Amino acid sequence: MRQADIGDLAFVRELRLRALLDAPLAFESTYEQKIDWSDEDWARWIHQGVAFIDDDRGMVRGAVDDDEADVVWLLSMWVDPRARGRGVGDGLVAAVVDWAREQQARVVRLDVSMDNAHARALYERNGFRPTGREHVAEAHGVLEIEMELPLF
Repeated sequence: MRQADIGDLAFVRELRLRALLDAPLAFESTYEQKIDWSDEDWARWIHQGVAFIDDDRGMVRGAVDDDEADVVWLLSMWVDPRARGRGVGDGLVAAVVDWAREQQARVVRLDVSMDNAHARALYERNGFRPTGREHVAEAHGVLEIEMELPLF
């Protein structure tokens, strides 16, 4: 597990596009929206917070909330189907949680599809709990629930 940097653009692009193809209803963006992105677009995406990668097995991003500086969002989480059930997801979640602590956040939040029982179980296993807030994702019309992990 390591933090992605500018030298990882091609790799991050490949991982993200694989994620969008594998789980098209899990993300706010689509493969078609991202396929033609430039290197500058990918660099901006990586550096809107932090991105972590685990070889070619998965990735996740973390970003400080635009309105609440003590809230970090866990975003763009994806684990390759061949690596699921092997602790990769737990490691990616831990990387964002550790980063959030470094940012002195009080809470980490995420949105997850109501129907994605495996992802919800991963987050619950890592201490996240539903907040009671939910919304319909604009990109796909999927009902998502918000979960959070208090850091203190």
